[in-house]
Amino acid sequence: MNDRKPFEPADGLRPRWQYCYDLVVERNINDEITRREVMDMLACDWATAGAAMGQAKVHLEEDGRLSVRTVPKFGWVVMRAGEHLAEADREARSGHRKLKAGYRKLSAIDHRRGELSQFEREAVDRRKAWLSQLVDSSRRPSLTELHKRAAGQIDK
Repeated sequence: MNDRKPFEPADGLRPRWQYCYDLVVERNINDEITRREVMDMLACDWATAGAAMGQAKVHLEEDGRLSVRTVPKFGWVVMRAGEHLAEADREARSGHRKLKAGYRKLSAIDHRRGELSQFEREAVDRRKAWLSQLVDSSRRPSLTELHKRAAGQIDK
């Protein structure tokens, strides 16, 4: 490759992320960008390519333009800025549902408390307390709620 440090500008003038930024802006929504393509463009290793694209993603989102979603072992897919927030919101709701389901399963076991040994009862109590804390702490405002707060429609 080359002997430059990972975060030195690719040509001595422009930072590497700006090349990635320009590459993304030239693409359409749902276009794919391979890691190899970025590595060849920047003449760098895969870690540097990933760091440069990550920095470009930050600047793209700040500008309200496009964004990229990382595809493991492949590269990135171009998407609209903010679209990844809705995806993260769905994942958070899914995780919250899974935590609640785990708590319900432990509660069902707890109903048979008389059949459990002292050790098993203590284990169930510890798990329920731990899951209860996770369920309480995992409740974050949705993207819609955040938009309404920003518009001043609802209170925190």
